Amino acid sequence: MAQMLSTFSKVEQSRFEAFQRAKFAPHVVGDWVAACLSHRFDLTAPRPLADLVAAGRQGPEIALVVSMLAKIYAQRIVQTAIQLRNDDHQGTTNSNNGSSTSSSSAAAAAAETLPLSAAQLREAFRERQRQGLDPGFFLQPSDERPENAVTRRHSKAYEQHRLAALDAQEKYDAWVKEQQAYDNAETSDRDNNNDDDDDDDKMQVDTSSPGKK
Repeated sequence: MAQMLSTFSKVEQSRFEAFQRAKFAPHVVGDWVAACLSHRFDLTAPRPLADLVAAGRQGPEIALVVSMLAKIYAQRIVQTAIQLRNDDHQGTTNSNNGSSTSSSSAAAAAAETLPLSAAQLREAFRERQRQGLDPGFFLQPSDERPENAVTRRHSKAYEQHRLAALDAQEKYDAWVKEQQAYDNAETSDRDNNNDDDDDDDKMQVDTSSPGKK
């Protein structure tokens, strides 16, 4: 890790540190995942994430993975918003060729230092939808500008990935149920065997001591 960080430029190191500082509240992510799963299973009321996944510490691990994907996805949204803002400033500069070039450049540079607005982020999300990059966490190259045919292919691939993931989840759930049923049967057999052993011990004590009642 240290060797990789030593190769970063100042800009790359700053971006990496910003990525590390950005965090989503784990309980919020867990509640969102639980709500999605509850909707997927057609439950009448939302259930906690721990009740919807395999037993153990699966819930926190799932929330951690989704948080990382959400951070990467947010990075893509921000990058698209910056690209759109720069394109708008470039178009404004080209349309104002008759005015002062220095003043237009200064205004564009000043605008680039301002934080992104919520409207710009929403526009970036809509632009990614128009390009066929969203919805979903499946990541494509950030500079990709697909045509209609490429967009259709991406949409088809996304649907195939989604159906495959759902099928894998259903098979895993069925396997977990089988394992739980098997474990319950094993536990019941052990309990029955223990009860039989106790009865045998009692009979042996009674036959060895005929004078006792």
